[in-house]
Amino acid sequence: MRLHWNRLGVSHPPICCKCDILGLIKRLDLTMPKTIRELKQMLVRANFTEIPGKGSHTNWIHPLYAGKLTVSGKDSSDAKRYQEKDVQEAIQEVEEKQRENQEDEQI
Repeated sequence: MRLHWNRLGVSHPPICCKCDILGLIKRLDLTMPKTIRELKQMLVRANFTEIPGKGSHTNWIHPLYAGKLTVSGKDSSDAKRYQEKDVQEAIQEVEEKQRENQEDEQI
C-alpha cells in the first residue's frame, strides 16, 4: 500500500529529515507490536488473575474490573492492535478505581 504524503497531514514529503520520519512513525503507529507474553506480563503486574480458557485463550479478572478480559494467541505471537488497546484500557480502568478508593479512604 502506497501512502501519499499529503494524505498524512504533513505539508511536505516526510523524507526530508530524520525528525519528520520519526513523526510519521508516531502518527501511523508503526511501532513494533507487543507480544502476547508482554500483554500477559502487563496484566500480572496490574494484579489481574489468569483463568485458563479453551486452546490458546486465557481469561483475566480483577476485583475492580467489571467482567473479564480474554487474550488469545500463543505467547510468542504478535498481539493485534485491538488486544493491546483492550489490555491498556482494562489496566487504566483498574488504576482509576484504585485512585478513587484511595481518595475515599482519605476523606
